[in-house]
Amino acid sequence: MNTLIIQDPEFAGLYSRMLNQESPANNVELQRIVTFITLSIRHGDMAFRQYQKELIDKESLDSVLTPLIVFLQLMEPARPRWNQLKPALNSMYVSYVEEQLQLGSAVLR
Repeated sequence: MNTLIIQDPEFAGLYSRMLNQESPANNVELQRIVTFITLSIRHGDMAFRQYQKELIDKESLDSVLTPLIVFLQLMEPARPRWNQLKPALNSMYVSYVEEQLQLGSAVLR
């Protein structure tokens, strides 16, 4: 996912604008950022499952989830996408992410 940002200047610009809480300029940009957010949500879900199986520690899990937490805090389309996907996700993962959001993530303190 990082490669996309690094190698695609157009997407890097969109990503930067989204982190600055701007709206997508058109439907194509909206679809690109929603797809990226979806990948981040799924990536976090897989990391949480690895954490549950004790394949990674909590520090590693939190490292994987930090970008998602930031997206949910800052990117306009992230919360609606999160809410759409929650029923299909590991319920303990959903609870953990929402707890991190309630705590106000260290990234934005």
